[in-house]
Amino acid sequence: MTLLSPRNLNVALILWIFFLLVLAIRQLDLGVKFDSDLRSLLPSSTHSTWQEQAEQQLDEFSQGRISLMLSSEDSILLKHEAELLQARLENARYWHFYDLTSQFSTSEWLAALQAHRFMLSADATLKELTDFSGQELEKAWHSLFSIVQDPRPMPFVEDPLNLSGRWLKQNSAFSSVVQEGVLLWHADRHAVLLVLQSSGAELNLSEQKNAVAEIDALLSGLPISIQSARAGLIFHAEQAATQAEKEVSIIASGSLVGIVLLFFWAFRSPWPLVISLLVVSLGIISAFVVTTAVFSTLHVMALVFGASLIGVAVDYCLHVFCHVYFSSGHPSENRKERSLKAVCAVRVGLLLALLTSCLAYLCLLQSPLPVLYQIAMFSIAGLFSSFLLALVVLPYLASFIQARKNQGLLYVAMLNVRPWSLWGRFQFRWGLVLVVALLLSSLLGLKFNSELSALHNIDSELLRQAVAIETEFKPSSANQYLLLEAQSEEALLELDRSVSKQLHDLMSDGYFESFLSVTQAYRLKTEQRSTYEVLNEKYYGNGAIERLLLNAGAAPLIVKEQMQGFNQAATKLFEFKQYLDLAPPQIKQLWLGESSGQWATLIVFSGLKDPAFIGPILSACDHCSWHDRVASMGEDLNTLTKQALFFLALAFVVAALFFVFLYRRWAILLLLGVPFISVITVLALLTLNGTAINLFHVMALYLVLGLGVDYAVFVYEANASIDTQHAYVAVFLSVITSCLSFGLMALSATPMVASFGLVILLGSLLNYCLSPLAQFARGRV
Repeated sequence: MTLLSPRNLNVALILWIFFLLVLAIRQLDLGVKFDSDLRSLLPSSTHSTWQEQAEQQLDEFSQGRISLMLSSEDSILLKHEAELLQARLENARYWHFYDLTSQFSTSEWLAALQAHRFMLSADATLKELTDFSGQELEKAWHSLFSIVQDPRPMPFVEDPLNLSGRWLKQNSAFSSVVQEGVLLWHADRHAVLLVLQSSGAELNLSEQKNAVAEIDALLSGLPISIQSARAGLIFHAEQAATQAEKEVSIIASGSLVGIVLLFFWAFRSPWPLVISLLVVSLGIISAFVVTTAVFSTLHVMALVFGASLIGVAVDYCLHVFCHVYFSSGHPSENRKERSLKAVCAVRVGLLLALLTSCLAYLCLLQSPLPVLYQIAMFSIAGLFSSFLLALVVLPYLASFIQARKNQGLLYVAMLNVRPWSLWGRFQFRWGLVLVVALLLSSLLGLKFNSELSALHNIDSELLRQAVAIETEFKPSSANQYLLLEAQSEEALLELDRSVSKQLHDLMSDGYFESFLSVTQAYRLKTEQRSTYEVLNEKYYGNGAIERLLLNAGAAPLIVKEQMQGFNQAATKLFEFKQYLDLAPPQIKQLWLGESSGQWATLIVFSGLKDPAFIGPILSACDHCSWHDRVASMGEDLNTLTKQALFFLALAFVVAALFFVFLYRRWAILLLLGVPFISVITVLALLTLNGTAINLFHVMALYLVLGLGVDYAVFVYEANASIDTQHAYVAVFLSVITSCLSFGLMALSATPMVASFGLVILLGSLLNYCLSPLAQFARGRV
């Protein structure tokens, strides 16, 4: 082929090296960033504008923050250790305290509460004030002499009915914890929570490790009687990065050791191994340079999959060496002539192998998962570099090798050929058709895995600690929420208030532990007026409060001022804007505001156990919608898996048209029979095993397609001559290297890596067994 002439290949390699040098020099200035955030593995959001804004606000509230909880039965020791930890954290490098007082001022809130105390009253309090006025006055009188009583933020003379204290007590958004500086104490003082913010806007992989190590060091000095718990995305990201680094090392080292042993057994010389490793190493370096230049940040999972590139890129070298070692040559040929002849013999097959592998990797781009783009780019760049080096550099290096044929390897490699000698029999062909039909029928029971656990397993200890913090301090979850919409602010507040009342009644049924809404601690203007009217009718207007204060010993002038203050409060409604400005951040994050004439807000939950309660609420509310982010992501993955299967079938159709166009004969479709049977067999085995198919199973099938076509093409091209042994040996060795690389991935603790590796392992073995089918496309047995 003129395209693959030595001159063209030399020029292509020189241009490619120059291109890589330019990228490498540019990247040295920019640096390389690594990402271990598990959320980066998820597809980009396709939700509505309100959903995107809601999830952005919920994420911003917790971004870069962690929670540390200390607990003990000894409250005195706990207070001492908490204060010591607080002092040590003052000098921390990667962390500083998230100061709640900067977001929510208790003094400002109490000032607003004092000014509007006659308008604010919890539902239960308003009912008591309405139905039991006599008892309420008596209760107020006895509170003067009681030792145990509700919190009283205002003096008795200003708030004799303790409306402000009852309001604070019944609104958990403002009083779920006792705040002492940066320490948040549980009500019974047996647990304390510290909320920390990372010092940097975005920590890189190395800084994440150091930041987590700093927390470990701070907590390591605690007495054994003090239990600690932690929660935050950075702990999961660091754990995932550590696991990924470990697996990259295992996969790369295991592949390397296996390939070293394989090469020594196959070629009885270290030089084919050294040359192959040189080619593969340069290919991986090239892949790294290109990928980091295209993507500003490289995900560690892309490196895990990229480590398996060793098993694919080494195939190019194997085909050249196998032709040198196992093909018949003229006795007068010297080593250089033999090497050049080997490259000329396999270059068409290598080009087709490159094109089909790139086609398989390019199919990964149809997925919206960002990490798959990086895997595709890494693999294509690495394979292209290995391809050029194998055709240009390998012939010169291979000319120094003394070839010695390994008869034992030849015997083993040809084992898959013998059963296909039965191809000429009618029963064998129809038996194969029947097996394929049975495999296809088994796919009717195919199930899909929509769980996010298909991506990554959450560390059980981190999960236990997060649950412990949630149990004690009940933070709201950002994963499930109600979205409420209305055409005006007032209508939205009324809707939020109505739904909040329903949720308050349902909370006692055990569906969830608590919830947060913007009106949970706010009263609508109509409710404020009703509260004032009740107080005026039953307490202030009839002189009952005036007599109570005088009997308690208050000065008449002060009592008169309080009565005047009540009368003036009739027009001092607590505006929602003022309330929202003063509210704590966990309330502010719920309000989405106005967009295009529509208003929206959220309701979030803590300790959600059963979302069944949502049904009746949604059926009674046309402008309410329930959103479960975890379930939604699972549904997105499920949809992507089905789409990937469709594109896989389309890839087979495109490949079929390509081969028919290229070779001009229908029998060439037998080449696609190799990966087709392998693919449906792998799917059938997974189905019969009860394994639900996830996206990474399907993505691995694209590589099964590419590898299967590679094996079939080399067998087909080799059958153009009488000397075919080298092709079967190369295919056998390629299968072993793929199994060494991808098979080790099947042992990964990360589900998506294990799924990918298992499918490639099974598919490679099946491709090897089926590869002799390609010889019949030429009509030669």
